[in-house]
Amino acid sequence: MPSSKYSTYDAQKPPAPKIHPVWRGLGFVMIVLAPIMSWAGAEVTNQILRGIDDKYVKSFFYGLSGSLPVPGWLNFIPLVANAWRAVATYEDIKSKLVLFFLWLVAFSGVLSVLYAMMYRLIGPPRYGPQDIPAPRVRSKRYTR
Repeated sequence: MPSSKYSTYDAQKPPAPKIHPVWRGLGFVMIVLAPIMSWAGAEVTNQILRGIDDKYVKSFFYGLSGSLPVPGWLNFIPLVANAWRAVATYEDIKSKLVLFFLWLVAFSGVLSVLYAMMYRLIGPPRYGPQDIPAPRVRSKRYTR
């Protein structure tokens, strides 16, 4: 069948790329286990910080501790309001949330660096067979 100048003809569709199980496992770790590890790290860090007698640490974290206020509009939704009150009365919730996000950033950063290193070692090459090599340009120092 002849094709026109502006139409494309594909005899077969290209197969969908298969994702290696290693990358799926890393995705699982980054999405599911990083928040769990972060919460555990926040719990442990909060317990350690409670035992420290430094006045600056205690003033920061005890300033964050306490219950969270319940917004007035949540009273229209009883189930959400009850869940909010259960979370808001949790001991040291504010300090644990701050520590959770700090640990989450740390764990996600470490996992991202490990992922990048593994992808660089195991992943496909940077250039394919149809790519031309990068130009070797030597620039001279500009003088007037």
